[in-house]
Amino acid sequence: MLLPIPSLTAIYSTGLGSLSIECEKIASEKTTVCTSQPSIPRCDGQLEGCTGSQWLGGVNIFEVENATKAVLMDPICCSSSEVRVVPGSCIHDNLNGATQPFDHSLVEDLFYRGFQCWHQTHQSNQTLVDLIWKVETCAFESELFPPIDNEPLCEECRCDCGPHLCDGGEAPIKVTHKKKMGECECECSCNFKCL
Repeated sequence: MLLPIPSLTAIYSTGLGSLSIECEKIASEKTTVCTSQPSIPRCDGQLEGCTGSQWLGGVNIFEVENATKAVLMDPICCSSSEVRVVPGSCIHDNLNGATQPFDHSLVEDLFYRGFQCWHQTHQSNQTLVDLIWKVETCAFESELFPPIDNEPLCEECRCDCGPHLCDGGEAPIKVTHKKKMGECECECSCNFKCL
């Protein structure tokens, strides 16, 4: 089952980009349905991704340019009868600048629902430099998994797993699933891939 993505991080090392995604559970597996989008992402500035009370539960990642390692994210949308978007709560937030590292996290009662992207090209020869991203975030309510307020003495659970850099010096793509275990603990599982 795919879970909502509460944080996105990209690291650039020696000019190559990478993406780390961390997920947390908000609905039961029995009521959650996740599907890939029927059309290929356009990356032309239009809002893409999920609609209504769906959330961005994952992405298929495609490398679109060998020289820059720019990746295109194809959304996987999830929905559940246990989860609904709070009406009027969605906002759009810039995620990155061309070839710049980014780190974007959400508080516990928000999820990513969609995104927009644009091609950033060199003015001189029109070759691709990077993809520029803006994300849509929404507040949600979940019947079975309400946001857990951390005790003041608890630090946020960190899920550090996999290598920081691959053998070639580039940062890997990571997907981490984080499950809260009581007030101050969590369990992490991580998958990573070096391109």
